[in-house]
Amino acid sequence: MPAQPALPARYAWVDAYMLAKPLAIKEYKVAWEAVLYRVCGKIFGLLCQDNAGRLILNLKCDPYLCLYYRAEYPHVAPGWHMNKLHWNSLYLAGDTPDVAFKEMLDISYRLVCAGLPKKTRERIAREMPECIQRENSACVPLEK
Repeated sequence: MPAQPALPARYAWVDAYMLAKPLAIKEYKVAWEAVLYRVCGKIFGLLCQDNAGRLILNLKCDPYLCLYYRAEYPHVAPGWHMNKLHWNSLYLAGDTPDVAFKEMLDISYRLVCAGLPKKTRERIAREMPECIQRENSACVPLEK
């Protein structure tokens, strides 16, 4: 069985950051050779290798912000094996600033949560209100 993809030391904080979100879990999918970060069964992060063996983290994103991040950061590309309109791949050998990385993680989580049932969103909002998508909150990137 192949080894699970692991985050490089530079991004060791990412795993704890993603799992600190309400109802977030982490699992390994053997068939995909990928680590999945889910909230209520929905994927908000997928850690895997592309066909060249480079480590990537796929994150859901607003379509306009997808274009922004791809233009702004050289290690952000259209989502590998994902819907390229709504997903970005972040190449983990790159030097994307932690602030931008955290912003992309938060956006991915909020977008996935926005599609959950109302009672689940309310539960998450009680536990951590800043995690729930607010109107247009995913449409304005933070400053670098």
